[in-house]
Amino acid sequence: MRPLGRPSIRSRSALVAAGIALTLGIAGCTGADEETQPADPEATTTAGADPAPAGEEPADDATGEPSEEPTDPWVTSPPEETPSQDPEALLDEAPAIDGWEDVVGLEVPVATEHGPQQQDGALWTGYEHSAEGAVLAAHYVFGAQGNVPGYAEQWIPEGEKRDDVLAHEQEDPVPVPGMVIAGFRNVTYTDDQAVVDIATHMPETEERPELSYTRIKLIWDGEKWQLDPTPQAGSPNQQIGNLDGFVDWDRIPE
Repeated sequence: MRPLGRPSIRSRSALVAAGIALTLGIAGCTGADEETQPADPEATTTAGADPAPAGEEPADDATGEPSEEPTDPWVTSPPEETPSQDPEALLDEAPAIDGWEDVVGLEVPVATEHGPQQQDGALWTGYEHSAEGAVLAAHYVFGAQGNVPGYAEQWIPEGEKRDDVLAHEQEDPVPVPGMVIAGFRNVTYTDDQAVVDIATHMPETEERPELSYTRIKLIWDGEKWQLDPTPQAGSPNQQIGNLDGFVDWDRIPE
């Protein structure tokens, strides 16, 4: 059995999706049955000094208007330094692939032209230095991280992130039953980096939505695609209602 520790990307995606639904459910049940406490008759108010009333957004110090800052902890954000992007470099359709192959319980696309060029069991390497290669590499990263022995040394630069993944990748993988990769969104592509959102579908339950996505950032090290070792390399899982804006792989079960 896998001891307590950091689960893989896809395991975290399933757990976080369940947590989102549970949090929303709790939020919808609180507050309705609570008594409103009477105001303190001796309390005084000073403009700009008191916090906003419960349930209201805090006012912006300069304008007095509600703050525009997002407060949802699960909202994903773009990389800190998104380079100037040529829209024509981004994929708006699925690359040509040979088919789908299993990576520890999750099917991932493969292509003779774009990669992987080497497959040693579930350890895959050799993705093309192109938008197509980066997109397929991101699919593999989503499925393999934490689940495939040898992945960390091949895919993550030396440092804390590699050590973290390496500490867990020899343990038994934790597959997510029923998960399929449903689509992708090519957010950024340059010669040096790529950002790809991987959308997944799972059977819907009361605690878990059907569709969600995880953001993955890759860097080109001069020879191969690797996972960006900075904190911006990925994101919490984000639930979505449909695949609008994503390239649909047309793999959602009917």
